[in-house]
Amino acid sequence: MKKSIKISWMIMMIVFLFLPYPLWLAFSPAITDDDPTGEGRPLAVWPGEETPLLDYPGAVTSYVEDHLPFRSQLITANNSIDMYAFHESEIGKVIVGKNNFLYFNSETEGDPLADYTGENLLTEEELAGICADLTATSDELKARGTTLVFLFIPNKSTVYPEYMPDRYGEHADPSCMQQIEDYLRANSDLVIIDPTEAMLAQKAEDEDNGTCKDIYFRYDTHWNHRGAYVTAGVLLDELCGIKAADLDDLEQAPMGYAADLERLIKMTDVLGEDTEYQLSGYVDRTPEILEYHIFSEPDSKILRLMTDREEGDTLVIKCDSFSGFYYYMAGAFKYTYVATHDNYDLPLIQTTKPKYLIWESAERYLPERLLAWDETSPLAEEGK
Repeated sequence: MKKSIKISWMIMMIVFLFLPYPLWLAFSPAITDDDPTGEGRPLAVWPGEETPLLDYPGAVTSYVEDHLPFRSQLITANNSIDMYAFHESEIGKVIVGKNNFLYFNSETEGDPLADYTGENLLTEEELAGICADLTATSDELKARGTTLVFLFIPNKSTVYPEYMPDRYGEHADPSCMQQIEDYLRANSDLVIIDPTEAMLAQKAEDEDNGTCKDIYFRYDTHWNHRGAYVTAGVLLDELCGIKAADLDDLEQAPMGYAADLERLIKMTDVLGEDTEYQLSGYVDRTPEILEYHIFSEPDSKILRLMTDREEGDTLVIKCDSFSGFYYYMAGAFKYTYVATHDNYDLPLIQTTKPKYLIWESAERYLPERLLAWDETSPLAEEGK
């Protein structure tokens, strides 16, 4: 009797271990997955002859782990349990907030959680050094006829702190970004634009109107077009004296959006796509954009927009992934050039001679970029 029980257990174990493989062969052709690892990387390959002997065991392990049957589906199931039962995620880069809001978390790609808790405040000496560096660059550009504008974009947790998990407490006051702004405003004449208050005002107006529309994606790190438009409105008012059309007066057509954080935890099939809004009806106050062109400099790619103005100023934007505001303000200029921090190069402002140069940074990168101003300044190459 005991022997038959042992044999039965062994058979069940063998079936449990090997049944997924024939099932996977049968059903995998019908399963599509754009990101099977959930990490935005290709699947590991079987080690070849060129693989060093000492690396061979690890390479085999990586291959087996990546190619386990139903791996992606099991990850989704596990993350669903974590999210709905425990309101957390095993993926360190994602914080699960209330109402299924997802927040980005990383100490190597900025530190948004430290921004929220106030654990990354700067010293008086660091603030003074930043102020001196930024003022020197601003003065140099002003002598060339260009006004340097600093644009600080808040983290999602700054605009939507109410959905952060209770374990992190309330949003820091001041945060590092607010500390930097307060110091620069008190000790310099730098042009600093922070759209946080305008975003919070729009958010409150949406809530008062019963509008179920956000200005940041729920399942993504970034803002949507509504947040970008609000920011463009602040810039147009401050720099050009142009009052942008009220967001509520625009047509806002919802459309699906593949959000980065839900893809990272492989929950797109569970949560569904996030919502983006295609805005229209704002161009009646500014000239039509005639050209939307990406062209390559020797070592970089730069976006250029041109309007039908016979004459007009030039705008240059040096930015990160929070760049969407450019499209809603480009109509106020003859030419607009947009370059990421990685693709920007000095000849851009030397040849275009812009009236304004907007240096934009997301809140989570702000301390790092300002403390490394020798590398992130729009004039950095002149110092080399």
